[in-house]
Amino acid sequence: MPTPAILFDDAKGHLSPLTDLRPSFLVRTGAMTTAERLIAAFDLEPIAAVVPNDLAELAAEQINAPINQVPAGDDADPILLINGRCTLPIDAISALEPGHALLEQSTDDMIAARLTRADVRRLLSGDQPDLRTIEIENAVLAARPWDWAKTLPTALDIDLKHFMKGPSAQPHVGVTTLGDHPIHVHPSADVSPTVVLDASSGPIVIDENATVRPQSIIKGPAYIGPGSTVLDQSLIKEKTAIGPVCKVAGEISGTVFQGYANKAHAGHLGDSWVGEWVNLGADEFEPPQHLHHH
Repeated sequence: MPTPAILFDDAKGHLSPLTDLRPSFLVRTGAMTTAERLIAAFDLEPIAAVVPNDLAELAAEQINAPINQVPAGDDADPILLINGRCTLPIDAISALEPGHALLEQSTDDMIAARLTRADVRRLLSGDQPDLRTIEIENAVLAARPWDWAKTLPTALDIDLKHFMKGPSAQPHVGVTTLGDHPIHVHPSADVSPTVVLDASSGPIVIDENATVRPQSIIKGPAYIGPGSTVLDQSLIKEKTAIGPVCKVAGEISGTVFQGYANKAHAGHLGDSWVGEWVNLGADEFEPPQHLHHH
């Protein structure tokens, strides 16, 4: 049975611009967003989300769950609350007993808590329920916009293993594969002959309906998201995660694309986080039909 859970954005730390248009847990911090990673790792059923008031309207469009309110149910039901700035699924979260909260020692910020539905309501209304606290010495909550880069190698490792569980197809006979790490190509993906998939340093996942054009090289660990295109003769280097519906070219390394963005020209982009609807260089970008203004 999945665990009922609420992901919350405590608006602490200084994460702008990553969190200007989305709550902290919807930031892509690897191949997945933090929310996707935590949900998969702990088998969560998100029943609500808590976000700062200025993000509530946006979050309501991004999340299919009640925002800033606890849905009705048995007051004694245990619910797991997790801070969206906690990018990795640390064991101490799943080990929490009911009525216990996990705090980050250096900041005193709450990482997670397991509370009854009644206590969650109390907490959201500004009342402090009676909690037993456990302090964790490691800094696990992102405090600055570049902190995603510190957890990226571990996050990617977790995410790529998760995607390996899905359906996979043998790459085209003209695709060169190198290295001993796993290579996972979704059956609907299109990887052209002459592409090199180099898994010497880590795994590679090419997701649903993604396209990798001729003479491109992808070096793992790397992720190419659903509906994304790697253009001809690109070099996608280690620790890169391209989110959904992106178009990329040239040399990219250590970079995360949130999704719906382009870098469709040559040149190097490294150790960067690219938000949504970004267009680097000149390229025609066709937004999905429902976004056209009439």
